[in-house]
Amino acid sequence: MRLLNGAVAVGAATLRGVARYIDTLKIVRYNMKYRGDPEDTFIVSFPKSGTTWAQMILYQLTSPGEMDIEHIRDRSPSLRALITSGGDLRRLARPVVVRSHMDYRYTPKGSGRYIYVMRDGLDVAVSYYHHYRRYHAFRGSFREFFDLFIKGRVYPGTSWFTHVATWLDNQSRLNLLVVRYEDLSSDLEGGIRRIAKFCRIETDEAQMSRVVGCCSFDYMREHERQLDPMAALKPTAGDADSRFFRQGRVGGWRECVDEDMLRAYQREFDRRRRGAALGAYSHAVDTSRVQQG
Repeated sequence: MRLLNGAVAVGAATLRGVARYIDTLKIVRYNMKYRGDPEDTFIVSFPKSGTTWAQMILYQLTSPGEMDIEHIRDRSPSLRALITSGGDLRRLARPVVVRSHMDYRYTPKGSGRYIYVMRDGLDVAVSYYHHYRRYHAFRGSFREFFDLFIKGRVYPGTSWFTHVATWLDNQSRLNLLVVRYEDLSSDLEGGIRRIAKFCRIETDEAQMSRVVGCCSFDYMREHERQLDPMAALKPTAGDADSRFFRQGRVGGWRECVDEDMLRAYQREFDRRRRGAALGAYSHAVDTSRVQQG
């Protein structure tokens, strides 16, 4: 029975690998023919970095913002799902807004706008751990997940370090706006105004007040069913932390990350760091501020 279970597991892993390879081929082929449109807007991030927040901001800025929609994906669909299912950006209703976790090399490149949302890698790791427990039946410890995270062995198959660094490098010189999760958290209105200016969206004070209110953590949590990108899946965990909008805090990693984990993070960070923007996420080991291993 153990051999049979092992064979089934290997077979399932092989099938998943083949499926990912086929999807990658579809993406590469699509990118070769993609010419782009100046009005195409791409929201890109590593998972659990503020993608849905940016989607909500764009939805509120480009519509009356009423939450009578079935799901936010109807207004800003997944780029990867669109491409791999045979869809095309040119067939979407205007204005085109899509979300993506794809790394830089696989993202279609053109004359559109690219909004890259980034967040402290340690906070990402904590949030992603709870996400994996909720949707992927992960039952290992946070330490075990953290090791996978550091090595880039979680979706999308690229480490947080590489994902962020390549987008900040922006070798193709895309029309790129970098938005920090921490800045949205400390000054939401200022962040929304930056995004509106980048997308050439004019707003009056009444509209801005509405958008800010509708993009608050509490309001989005109230409408979680319409914003959770995994809403169609049945959660696999039942604890309070299993909600999609869990806490939304900045710096919560200090309650979970011990000294050994922090050293592992910093080693990888120092090896891959790029520029001042990523430097804000450097964390020298301070044993007074982290858990002891």
